[in-house]
Amino acid sequence: MKLFFNILLLVLPLSLLAQENRWSQPADSTNMGDYYLPSGIRLGVDILGPALYFFDKRALSYEFTAETDLGPYNLIAEGGFQSFAERNDNVDYSMQGRFFRIGPEVNFLSRDRHLNSFFFGLRYSWAQFAEQVSGPVDGDNWGSIPVSFDIAQNRSSWLEMDTGVKVRIWRGFFMGYIFRFRFARWGSEPAVPFEPYFVPGYGLAARDNTWGFRYYLMYRLQWKKKVLQEKKVKKK
Repeated sequence: MKLFFNILLLVLPLSLLAQENRWSQPADSTNMGDYYLPSGIRLGVDILGPALYFFDKRALSYEFTAETDLGPYNLIAEGGFQSFAERNDNVDYSMQGRFFRIGPEVNFLSRDRHLNSFFFGLRYSWAQFAEQVSGPVDGDNWGSIPVSFDIAQNRSSWLEMDTGVKVRIWRGFFMGYIFRFRFARWGSEPAVPFEPYFVPGYGLAARDNTWGFRYYLMYRLQWKKKVLQEKKVKKK
């Protein structure tokens, strides 16, 4: 984790080298009405999920994010795909599914003229996934019985609290990380002898809450300069 912080400390000064500010403008009497209007959209892709697959072949995930600015707030929409496979006690389990998130976040660096951000956000998240299980199951009277289940339509929802940073590294390109705390999971569970084992975007279904960390490469498509409120100076 220390490596990621060091990287961000290195790239942050690079975003301050530009002599001309093309990204934002101060609020005044002529543009104050545009303060809460979107000025662009920032698109991102997670680069950590695919990289982790080289160390743990059980799970593979791809995540994408899109956000637009609304004054000091951002509105976020995210989605992705995840697969998971594991073999325990001669039982083969596999899962494939999609997950989605949507929610607001507040940017504590909303006055930064290069549009860097340190944020806290909330997400409503949900997933649609299929599970396959095959292998022996112990029966009461007949001993071990080979079974096979294929659950094609499973759903689950949960809430998230997220925090992280996004830093401009060059022109419209940003890099940033996000910590996720997932909790309050609920969902439909089919009438089969087992509950969901792994939920895409959430993790092990048996846990009341899970943590996550992702690292994004992003690019901002901007159609106008973002209007920034100047910090008020108290008069003596």
